[in-house]
Amino acid sequence: MKIAVEQLDRQPLPTIDSSKDGRFFLLLQASPDKALVFHPDKDKPEVIAIDALREMFSGQLLLMTPRERLTGAARAFDVTWFIPSIVKYRHLLRDVLIASFFIQILALVSLNCPGFAGGSIS
Repeated sequence: MKIAVEQLDRQPLPTIDSSKDGRFFLLLQASPDKALVFHPDKDKPEVIAIDALREMFSGQLLLMTPRERLTGAARAFDVTWFIPSIVKYRHLLRDVLIASFFIQILALVSLNCPGFAGGSIS
């Protein structure tokens, strides 16, 4: 994606950015006057002025933010997180629930009927 340096503080960060000499770096944070960048050949991220970033930034970046962060606020953790998996495996879950139901019925019958499936004879 091609972008101006002035627009970097409005992008979802972190991003992978290309420098004018063809190398890549990570842009971790950006504000109107400074930026936090990490170069792969260095040990720690460094804070640089926005003018220094303007001199080295080629204008091309790769967004690497999950789609959920692009939509805004984080979604609350509740039962809706599981709905896609429930829908995907609904046939398997149905079979498990049916089998569990019959096993429970068999257990109840065996407890109440002496001589049936290991029930005790008094």
